[in-house]
This record gives sequence, structure tokens and C-alpha cells, in this order.
Amino acid sequence: MVRSKEEVRTFYKRWGAPVLTFWRLFLGDEAQAEEATAEAFLVYLRGDHALEQNHALILLLRFAVDTAQDRASPSVSRKPDDQTLKSAVLLLPCEQRAVFILRNVLRMDAASVAIATGLPCEQLRELWLRSLLAVRELLPKDFFKERTR
Repeated sequence: MVRSKEEVRTFYKRWGAPVLTFWRLFLGDEAQAEEATAEAFLVYLRGDHALEQNHALILLLRFAVDTAQDRASPSVSRKPDDQTLKSAVLLLPCEQRAVFILRNVLRMDAASVAIATGLPCEQLRELWLRSLLAVRELLPKDFFKERTR
């Protein structure tokens, strides 16, 4: 399938931000996130998938999730470095981290996350719940309290 530079650029503009967001939070490193995002797009484009597909984001994230475990660095600390949500997410095991980001940050519905991760819905719900509980445990007790001025 032959595509123009403009078609590919438009496709990237449409779907690049959520894929880059996934990688930023999953890896915690900007340079690695940009590299992983480019790789996901290359896999998509090499697969001759149509650029105007409505489910392009799900496929792009599927490629990302498929390689996520290989890219993730194992964490040694049991407490977030700086008590931010971002650092707490980095401490989650790979599958929980991916599910947490897809559901809570990218706000994807459960059916789309199940497709993107290749997980059965029941296992997905269990991982999502575990990720929510783990993040809550990792952050200070007052982190989620509403702040008023």
C-alpha cells in the first residue's frame, strides 16, 4: 500500500498523542517513549493497515502493549521516589501498569482495553482493581483528598 507523507503525518497527528502518553507513563523516560511510539507506528504502517480505521488507536496500543514487557525496567524500590502518581504507576507490575494507563489515563473502555492487551475481560477487571489498590497504597494517605482553598 502506497501512502503519501501527508497521509502518514495526518495519521500520526491524530493518534500520536495517546500512544506517546502510554509510553511516557509506562517507561517514565521521554526519549524511550518517543522511540517506542515511533516503533508502534512503524509496525502499524508495515502491516498495511488502513490509515482511516476507527480502531487504529486500539491496534497501535496493541503493538505497544505487545512490546511493553520487553521495554519495561524492573523496579527495585517499594515506595515512589517523589510521591507522584507517575512514580507510583512505574512501580506497578507490567500488566497492571498497562491496564492502569489504558483505563485510567487514556480512559479507554474495558472492551477496547481487552482488545489492546489481549486479556480476557475477567482478568482485565482483576488487574485493573489490583492496580488501583496498589497505587492507592503507594501514595500518601491524603493524596486523593479534595483540596480546597
